[in-house]
Amino acid sequence: SVITITTVGFGDYTPKSSWGRLFGLVWMTLGVTATGSFIRAVSQAFAESDKSLEVSGAEGIDEQIFKEIDKNGDGHLTKAEFTRYILLKHGFLPREVLRDIDEKYDAMDVFRTGKVTFEMIKMTASLKAESCEDVNG
Repeated sequence: SVITITTVGFGDYTPKSSWGRLFGLVWMTLGVTATGSFIRAVSQAFAESDKSLEVSGAEGIDEQIFKEIDKNGDGHLTKAEFTRYILLKHGFLPREVLRDIDEKYDAMDVFRTGKVTFEMIKMTASLKAESCEDVNG
């Protein structure tokens, strides 16, 4: 307990002898030092965990990585391509989940334009509902 290690108790019992008081002085000093050290260690652990959430930017992207990120090969990185790279690099999203997202998007992009309208979403949803009825029906 912090009270026990940083003092000689609650004050109801106090050392009477010189040796007892000397021991209490050393004990309290060591107790305060140990408590401070513990608080520092916990604070550093929290600070380190915050650093692991820092997202990298341009540093670390060489030409090979750039070509891997540039999904459509047009020589430009879109915000979406960079976002995919960061999500995978930092482990925020598993590659399998990203593949699943791509498959679902591709299913909605019925005309393969890279753009999805609300009409396409409705069409995809109705086709999926029909296929479920055929399977269950």
